[in-house]
This record gives sequence, structure tokens and C-alpha cells, in this order.
Amino acid sequence: MERSIKEELFSIESKQLMLTRKAFSKTTHSFAVTTSNPLNQKYTIGWFAAHSPTAIQHLGRKIPHYKKYSYLVFKGDKAENVYKGKWPLDDSALNFTTAENRTTPELLLTPHPALTHSKKAHK
Repeated sequence: MERSIKEELFSIESKQLMLTRKAFSKTTHSFAVTTSNPLNQKYTIGWFAAHSPTAIQHLGRKIPHYKKYSYLVFKGDKAENVYKGKWPLDDSALNFTTAENRTTPELLLTPHPALTHSKKAHK
């Protein structure tokens, strides 16, 4: 079975968490990771882990401010954000990757007259 991009960029090991090919110690870092549910794309799966009870209190106040990110890494009991990011678009119809070393042809558009004319632009 083929692994998704997200599976290749996220793994939990015995002493560390690997995120986008970077290692973070589970004994000094806390994590928040979200992804779409593979069984139902309308829903999201969230995974949160804290290295200490003190860090949990700080995470509860900080995480809501990071809405646009897919993953977060915090360090220490005060939960200092040290890493954040978004998953690459791998299943979006709006995402298209061309073959390596292939140039994209220039888009040729038919010229059309302006809808309005600014008097300031003609001075």
C-alpha cells in the first residue's frame, strides 16, 4: 500500500517525534498535529501530546492562536513555539506539480479594453 505524503512526514518513535524529517525529543517538547480524516474528508483528526502537566496549561492558552497550521511543536514547560507548519497539498484539485525540468508554457491571453478609464492615469 502506498504511503501518503503526511505519513512520510510524521512518525512517532520511542524517544522522539519526527515531523517533516526533523526530530523533536518527547521528554522536552509538546505537540499538536492535525490532518483530514482518511475515512471521511469532512472531519479532522487531532493529536495532542504534552511532556509535562505544566506544559498542558500553557498549551491550552496558546494552541487556539495557531488556527491556520497543521502541526505545532512547543518546547519546555512554558510551551515556547519552536516549530510550525502546514501539510503540503497532496490531494487538492487546485494543486498541480509539473514533471521535473519541464517548463510551463507562457499563458497567452487575448487583450481586452479596460472596463473603466481613470482620468489620473492619462495625465
